[in-house]
Amino acid sequence: MSGPRLISVALASAPEVPPETEQDRRVAIFDLEEHNSFALAAEPSLTPLRLTLSADRDAVTFAVADESGTPRAAFAIPRARIDAMARDYRDLCRAYASAVKSLPPARIAALDAARRALHDRAGADLQKRLAAHAILDPQTARRLFTLIATLDP
Repeated sequence: MSGPRLISVALASAPEVPPETEQDRRVAIFDLEEHNSFALAAEPSLTPLRLTLSADRDAVTFAVADESGTPRAAFAIPRARIDAMARDYRDLCRAYASAVKSLPPARIAALDAARRALHDRAGADLQKRLAAHAILDPQTARRLFTLIATLDP
């Protein structure tokens, strides 16, 4: 893949989570490393990049380094702005996982549509909140949101 991109995505620290959530993390990181479009707003031609995410009670921090590991930028977004969507997304994911075991196909499809719609909205919101710092496409924003949502199960 050409263009601005991440070659590495890591979590600085992450709480212990159930196996399903850990699997979601691994898939999100794999998907991000394989398919993304990410550039620093201040240095859009600097590529490839390495991203390390960390979260505390108040913020999610994005630490960006160049290919050699030299720090290039760090920025944070308040947790309060994304926690409600992350909580709703986790709830819908759990409901969907439970539904596929016992509910009729129409109910499963409705939950899946709701989950995808929330995921799209959350990705768009994250893309907008990061715009001053990073240039990313909608799919990369969705995948980053997925990863952020696993930081507080």
